[in-house]
Amino acid sequence: MQRKLLPLILFGFVFFGVLSFQIGSDLWRPNASIIKIEEAKRKQFEALYQTLEATYTTGEKVKLSSHKDGLVLVNFWASWCTPCLKEFKGIATLKEQFGNKLNVVGVNCDTEDPENNVKKIEEKHKLIFKSVLDPENKILDKFGIVHLPANIIYHKGKVIYFSEKFTDYTDPTMIAKLKKFTK
Repeated sequence: MQRKLLPLILFGFVFFGVLSFQIGSDLWRPNASIIKIEEAKRKQFEALYQTLEATYTTGEKVKLSSHKDGLVLVNFWASWCTPCLKEFKGIATLKEQFGNKLNVVGVNCDTEDPENNVKKIEEKHKLIFKSVLDPENKILDKFGIVHLPANIIYHKGKVIYFSEKFTDYTDPTMIAKLKKFTK
């Protein structure tokens, strides 16, 4: 019985070894994503990067594709979302680390009194980025976002990170992985 199991065990070791190597090498290549997402969702996000235009609460127009170099972080948030508010400190840390190599675009998803809520949050949390109002969730729906907070990071129009949960942008591993894209 042991002789029959040996090839199976060897196959398992080789299979998982190759799989682990492939996953590990993909994460550290500069043109790879930090995490894996469905191909259809990636294509959807990248198409929206090329076409999405909106207006910040300041009245200034924003087009994601106008950011040709560096990283673009699109942060979907709401004033009632506690994890969203907790992310702001990490986003500020990330901006300090990357300076003009990082552009942050906030998308506020408050449906009630969004102008007032955004103003209060900007003052209270000293936000270092501008936000677009999305009270009817049109932008949220275009991206197919289901949970907040949600974050998409692009590098030259390509998605390198996507999450629909709290992201710790102060994590040294995350910062190191992002730095590989800005060299």
